[in-house]
Amino acid sequence: MALDTASTSKRVPDAAINGPAAVTAKKRLARLYAAIWRWHCIAGLLVTPILFVVSLAGAIYVFRDELEPMIYPELFVVAPQAQLLSYGELVAAAEAAYPNAHAEYIFQHRDPAHSLGIHMHLSETEDLTAYVNQYTGQVLGMQDHSSFFDWILSLHRSLFAGLFGRLVVELMVGWSISSVLTGLYLWWRRSSGKPGRWWVRWAGKPRTILRELHSVLGAYFAIVAVIVMATGLIFTYAAGTLMLGSLAYSGQLPASYIRAPRSAAAAADATPLSIDQAVARYQATGNAEEWSLFIPEKPEQAFSFTTNSSHDLPKMRMAWVDQYNGTILDDLRWNMLGLPAKAALYFYPIHTGAIYGWPTKIIAVLTCLILIGLSISGVLLWWWRRPQGKLGMPGRVNEQVVPKWMVALIVILSIFMPLMGISLLLVLFGDWAWRRWQRARNNQPSQS
Repeated sequence: MALDTASTSKRVPDAAINGPAAVTAKKRLARLYAAIWRWHCIAGLLVTPILFVVSLAGAIYVFRDELEPMIYPELFVVAPQAQLLSYGELVAAAEAAYPNAHAEYIFQHRDPAHSLGIHMHLSETEDLTAYVNQYTGQVLGMQDHSSFFDWILSLHRSLFAGLFGRLVVELMVGWSISSVLTGLYLWWRRSSGKPGRWWVRWAGKPRTILRELHSVLGAYFAIVAVIVMATGLIFTYAAGTLMLGSLAYSGQLPASYIRAPRSAAAAADATPLSIDQAVARYQATGNAEEWSLFIPEKPEQAFSFTTNSSHDLPKMRMAWVDQYNGTILDDLRWNMLGLPAKAALYFYPIHTGAIYGWPTKIIAVLTCLILIGLSISGVLLWWWRRPQGKLGMPGRVNEQVVPKWMVALIVILSIFMPLMGISLLLVLFGDWAWRRWQRARNNQPSQS
């Protein structure tokens, strides 16, 4: 058996071997590791409740297209037939079934066994979607915003709390991304400065196994988790507005996308096109399996067609048809978009896992479940290691020098996630004010 010389001989100082510069570098890395561990721990505990809810709702929503016909077969499933009724007849049937509403949009699904959806406006705060059998004209029923998947989407985006909830979710997503990235750094560097383990050692105490699961699964799914969360930011209030505004300001979005083309001024006796005439004009210039149609309500508006092709973005198309003379006012295709605009359109299918069908949907769901597992395991590890009766947070690190690359990364993340950036500034200001107050208090002369 080899003798452990480290425990039986006098330890030679690191400075005698590597020199003072090496010891200073080691201390800097050790302090940086401790500071990042503190941020990782605090951020993880703060985001866990909301990350759990948002991830669980997201995992369910991924399979909306597959699950909705199973949950509501009476609304979505029809028997295909050789002959379709005209869209005018189908809209008339829906408006007759719901006389207090008028049709705004038509949703044509690519599956012939899926019913036709007609979005209808009731009031400023109330809408519904009627589902009509496109072969028989039978109105199958309707859904408002209280359907199961609308409920799930509202939970996922805003926690049922409106704009305030959206801001809270956006803030927590920003800090979740920060928590995942700091966790990846902690796994890569570890306290020893060497990369972490690539596999879990199943022999050991439950706490040790859970710690390795937390570390290894976090390392494997870190990049995927960051991509899934980051692509969802385009649907948030602050970050989404910033992204779309930047694309518009830099000229990356076509003018028609920002401001829809208008129909030409019509003569007093002009008769608008019927819905079927507009559809025929649109399909004559390039058919699409799945599309939605906005029905103009005002004289200056145009029929607006959009292909629903998140599963096949190169087939993306937006077209506007003059409601009086049938002129194609504009026809946007995939190859007409710049690279930034194309990248932004990929955010939704990447975020929902729809980009390559079932395989990527499974990866998206697995990522959501891994995020839930990492959140819960992180809380458990903190709870088990904390001293009895104390909070057990890692201590504050003094005299910390942050590397330039990390400062640059923080600045970039704060620009793309402005709410996180603002909250970070508030935290840093609060920490500075607290330390200043403590120093002033400690330097006060004692009162006799």
